Amino acid sequence: MRFRLKLQVTILPFIILPILLAGIIYSKVGRGMLMERKSEILQLRLDSVYRFAEAEYDYLNSLSLGSSSFFNKKSWESVEQFASQLQNTGDPLFIIKENESQLDLSGGSGFKKGNLEPFQEKNITYFYYYKKFTNWNMILISGTEERSIYAPIDNATRIFILFSLINIFISIIIVFIISNKITKPMEKLTLLAKEMANNNLSIRAQISSNDEIGILSENLNIMVERLEESKKGLEEKVNVRTKELRDSLMELQITQEQLVESEKMAALGNLVAGVAHEINTPVGICITATSFVIEETESIKQKYNSNSMTKLLFESYLNRIDDTSTLIFSNLSRAAGLIKSFKNIATDQTSEEKRNFKILEYTNDILKSLHYKFKRTNIEVVIKCKEEILMSSYPGAISQVFTNLLLNSLIHGFEHIDNGQIIIEIIKIDEYIKILYRDNGQGMIEKDLKKIFEPFFTTKRGSGGSGLGMNIVYNLVTQTLGGSIQCSSRVDKGINITILIPINIS
Repeated sequence: MRFRLKLQVTILPFIILPILLAGIIYSKVGRGMLMERKSEILQLRLDSVYRFAEAEYDYLNSLSLGSSSFFNKKSWESVEQFASQLQNTGDPLFIIKENESQLDLSGGSGFKKGNLEPFQEKNITYFYYYKKFTNWNMILISGTEERSIYAPIDNATRIFILFSLINIFISIIIVFIISNKITKPMEKLTLLAKEMANNNLSIRAQISSNDEIGILSENLNIMVERLEESKKGLEEKVNVRTKELRDSLMELQITQEQLVESEKMAALGNLVAGVAHEINTPVGICITATSFVIEETESIKQKYNSNSMTKLLFESYLNRIDDTSTLIFSNLSRAAGLIKSFKNIATDQTSEEKRNFKILEYTNDILKSLHYKFKRTNIEVVIKCKEEILMSSYPGAISQVFTNLLLNSLIHGFEHIDNGQIIIEIIKIDEYIKILYRDNGQGMIEKDLKKIFEPFFTTKRGSGGSGLGMNIVYNLVTQTLGGSIQCSSRVDKGINITILIPINIS
């Protein structure tokens, strides 16, 4: 529709303007030519009467009758009669006495425009020539009405305007017909192109002519057919590629799950190593003390059998046995406590079951399980919790979160740093627990901080790092524990991690 309107607006001025311009030129040129022609006629009439008057005057003089008023009057009447024969209706030709003239006829002859009153009607404009005949003191005047000069061209102009309007009207109709004939097929092709753009490739353009529009329609149909074939081929390729990607994604998920399990097993292995290392000391003390008890008992038994045992020796033996028994009991109690803590954490990490537990007590158990990692360092771990909070959640997930955070600080944050501090602050906020974890280690650059939770991102790729630790932390916090986690860090300013999790998970 817009193209049709543009076409019509573009064509119509080229039809209408030449017609209007031709009419204006015709009117202007025609009026000038008519004026020039009428001026020549007026001059010829005036010259004819003037020459006739001269001829009459010369004839009287040749007869020596120029002084006779009678013959002068007769000759003048002949001149007036001659002038009346040349006069046309609306074109006055008359003779007046010079002393009776009320017109501004300065000079011997000339051309004037104006009225001829009192000799003619008022308010009528004339073009007229005048010439003085001094021999008889007469003035000859030849004029015509202005409207009579332009009447033919005005009539012709009106006829021209009428025919021009008819021509313009017919031209407009023709333009509309032609533009519709041109644009209708193009509008259909435009609608067809819109349908194709909307992924409807089943439609085809109708070929109703052999002109450019028909050729365009045919080529458009060929293009649509090729697009349809390409679409089908592309869909097949996409389906094949999608299947390959789906298979690759499945393999990747399986691999990631295996890596996560490997991380869990590695953590469990570290836990077992920690258990062995932590229990080794109290158990070793108990073995040594037990050996001492056995030796002392054997010694006192020999003295008893040889009747050499005295009351003082026996009392000394009882005191040593009592001290040793206390030492054994305290170390066995310590070992039992460690085993209990390790058992709880190991069970939680492998079972992934929800249960009720106290967060402060459980955090201390986690620290006990990692004590062997920190005891040969100058890194202090501080837990701040104003009140014991009973949670109903997944302790295994919390254990893995804390373990990964603490080991990350130890391995990455305090690399090449001898002294440091890790603070774990636990705050109860309504139905949530907010955990603020921070260390004063070497921190991270902004580029690495943006990727901290991405899977397989690690700065220790060549040193055995898998890049899954913080990704596991993120997934455990957001999915298993139903919370949120945020991390901020600056180089040489340590790291700050904020975790918000519900106290009771439904």
